[in-house]
Amino acid sequence: MLLAQDMAAVEGPMGDMHTPPQRFNSLSPVNTLPPELLGLIFTFLVRPANLQPKPRRARGTMLPDPQYDRPTQVPQMDANIVRVTHVCKYWRAVAIETPDLWASFAVFHPGLVQECLVRSKTVPLSVSIGYAVSPHVSPILGDSVHRLRSAYVFQKTKIIESIWRQQLFTRPAPSLEELFIENTERHCWMDGAPIPEDATSPLPAMFSGVIPRLRILVLKGVPMPFTSLPDTLVHLEIGGLSSVPLPSFPFFLAMLRACSSLQTVNIAGSFEGEAGPLAVASDAVALPKLERLYMELEPTRAPGVLLASLALPAHADVAVLPAVHDGGRFRTLLGVITPSSAPPCFQSFRCLRAAWDTTYQWNLQAYRETSAQSSSGRAALEIDGRDDRWALPNVPEDWAGFLYDWPFDPSQIEMLVLDHHPETEGTRGGPFFGQWDRVFGQLPALTSLTAKHLPPSEMESLLEALKDSTSRTGLVCRGLVTVKVSSKQISDRARSGLAEVALARSLGMRESLESAFQSIHIGQ
Repeated sequence: MLLAQDMAAVEGPMGDMHTPPQRFNSLSPVNTLPPELLGLIFTFLVRPANLQPKPRRARGTMLPDPQYDRPTQVPQMDANIVRVTHVCKYWRAVAIETPDLWASFAVFHPGLVQECLVRSKTVPLSVSIGYAVSPHVSPILGDSVHRLRSAYVFQKTKIIESIWRQQLFTRPAPSLEELFIENTERHCWMDGAPIPEDATSPLPAMFSGVIPRLRILVLKGVPMPFTSLPDTLVHLEIGGLSSVPLPSFPFFLAMLRACSSLQTVNIAGSFEGEAGPLAVASDAVALPKLERLYMELEPTRAPGVLLASLALPAHADVAVLPAVHDGGRFRTLLGVITPSSAPPCFQSFRCLRAAWDTTYQWNLQAYRETSAQSSSGRAALEIDGRDDRWALPNVPEDWAGFLYDWPFDPSQIEMLVLDHHPETEGTRGGPFFGQWDRVFGQLPALTSLTAKHLPPSEMESLLEALKDSTSRTGLVCRGLVTVKVSSKQISDRARSGLAEVALARSLGMRESLESAFQSIHIGQ
């Protein structure tokens, strides 16, 4: 009965051609909702701005991909918000009076900016600038800078300069929490083409330096626009263009010293002046909440100098990538760091993975848990030496820092993964190490060894080092119980060598062959 009455209430007006459309719309069930509730429903169309980058990581790596290291959500207005205003008079009135719908928008047309500022009332603003900014926008938006919550600028150098020159962002921003500025002329890597000299001329300080609530700061290919940063900062990413140097090393440390809440620091480029050994801070900068430090710096010793100047917590993850303008050896990347001076975050590694190929690709990963490497977990330390300008190692000493003499204490390493990638099927060339006694002599706690696609000569040298039980220090890696060899070219000599390793170790430990190893696996 109730359903029939409801149908009659709706169908009645439909049968009367003279009934005003407003009368019919008002009888729609959704339009019986109070304006406050309907406006709340509309706000689900808003996608809150989030300028903190979320890099896509390859399996097991923490190195950002410059192609995808983008903001989680750029400020913009959803097209459905405009469509809502075209449904009916009631919806339009409610939408226009709902400030949250108009507080996130792209800045390019003065009329749109003016209308959004009026409709958003006093709600904090999130804006993006991806187009040329009209001079008429500056006075309109400039008066509302105090309401800014998020600002995203993705533009060419000249447009970024015009934003400064027009004094668009020179007034205090007490509500600003996120700032992301990227120069679109910036190359993905540090060897991009130099930009004109006038593009790096001094610019006015942004927001008069008044940014007390800033949490996210990303500056890619633009100079640092602040002389100090607030303690509220949790994510800092600067650099990325060789033509725009980083601040001087002492100045950068002074900025970090005031940011004890930092959780992520990504820094790429070259410091003004020289970051030599004397630049290591005598009073280390404490970053007790830091979770991730990514460094792509030149000269090659700069990452070690910076790391030695910081006091990091035990849970911090560190990634190092050399800037391509400065070649060198793998060991120079963290040359200042030694096992005795290593930070607390280098003290508890359980798994080590070394990957290299027949050319110039070097990648070292250290994990705090042995299960992390096999479960695509993020490495606690990653040093990436992928640079085609680096020389091939000619002597075993060139492998220092990669396969031995690491910048951390390896005495607790339980799992070692050696991952060699031949350039092509059947490749026999490339660098040869052959000094595996140096490796195993530093790994007394090793229980598991995996060797993938090592050249036959390298594999034979490795097995020879394992079966040697006549050294003065006794049998190396006495706890080794698992050996996995994956190779399509394993030689008969290597196969027999593996059996000899098991036999030699079983005799050396006065145990049976079966108990010497729990697992010996040979496969592809």
